Amino acid sequence: MRLNNLTIEIDVYKKRALISAFFLLFGSSVIYADNHLCPIVGYGESIRVLEVIDGESFTLVDGVRVRIIGIEAPKEDNKYPERSQPGAEESKLFLQKLIKPGDVVNLFFDKRNQDRYGRTLAHVRLQNKTNIAASILQNGQAQALVLPPNLKYWQCYQDIEQKAQKDSVGIWRFPFYGSKSTDKLTKNISGNFRLHGKITQRKSSNRYFWYGLDDKIWLGVKKNDLNYFPNYYFDDFIGETVDVRGWVYFSHNSFRMRIRHPQQITKLQPH
Repeated sequence: MRLNNLTIEIDVYKKRALISAFFLLFGSSVIYADNHLCPIVGYGESIRVLEVIDGESFTLVDGVRVRIIGIEAPKEDNKYPERSQPGAEESKLFLQKLIKPGDVVNLFFDKRNQDRYGRTLAHVRLQNKTNIAASILQNGQAQALVLPPNLKYWQCYQDIEQKAQKDSVGIWRFPFYGSKSTDKLTKNISGNFRLHGKITQRKSSNRYFWYGLDDKIWLGVKKNDLNYFPNYYFDDFIGETVDVRGWVYFSHNSFRMRIRHPQQITKLQPH
């Protein structure tokens, strides 16, 4: 993943993030692991952990890599550490404190149980019934992420994220994760970002409806995904200022972001 202008804050906050990570691992920082948050019910598959990979994934003793559903942790660039997103090391250390090598966790599957990288997708529960994704979000160590068709607990995760953001917990103390103006877009960026602007126009193609944001980026809604949205959902956004979140990429001479779920777009109230 390449990041440029939108990640200029990384160098400014890198030292602060490393200091925070030190105290998380060695200091007296408290990990809030409330096993009443977004409870995962039922009986999952019990499996033993080998090691944590990053703030959102880990490997099992059988070599399977698990990607936790419902979160998007800061990305760590091992080849170019200076390009890592703020809080990446802290997020990884947090998950390492939640689950250690040899620990047994329970995996619960959703509609889709594998991603395009071959990772197993699962909701993960500790032996004390704690929902790991909920704990990560509560402590501000990741953003909430909704990727249909895996929609279990998404509203609960969203509510937890909003509180952590309001309290400036974890990654939410970094301006990097705030909503950006579309003026910040440059051709060599890609990644998961939040943007704000006005929906100015609409057009359609064979498979997508496209909505122009400030005439600078197209928000693509695949027609097959319309069942996730109420009828005429996007008609309410034409001419309105919105906050959007998702993967930004440059294709066909324009910036684009795919919108797959209502969680990704919010109408902003005028000041």
